[in-house]
Amino acid sequence: MLLTKEVDYALRICRVLAHDGGKLTSREICRREKIEGIIFVRRILQKLVKNKIVKSKKGVNGGFILINPHTSLDIVIRIFVEMKINSCNKCREYCSIRSITDEIERDILKKLMLIEVKDL
Repeated sequence: MLLTKEVDYALRICRVLAHDGGKLTSREICRREKIEGIIFVRRILQKLVKNKIVKSKKGVNGGFILINPHTSLDIVIRIFVEMKINSCNKCREYCSIRSITDEIERDILKKLMLIEVKDL
């Protein structure tokens, strides 16, 4: 599992929205988080809106609001990446390490489920 720049930015976007408690524009999010790629941030915000993590309001007083600050990190991360540490999924019957990698994946998910966006 690779936490890409997209995942990093998504978590930072959720964090700043959780701590602000109000509406922020994509430009304001970029400024507060020192992110230079506003187009990239807007694309991430679209995914967060589509997956009902963030709500958007258009217009002069528009912006983005985190719907639920208690959203766990695993939910945010799963939008952007598959939570696998082992790319093999064809050899389940005879793979000697599959049970170990499955257990590690479960442990990682359990930890991520305990951390809420507001706690970042």
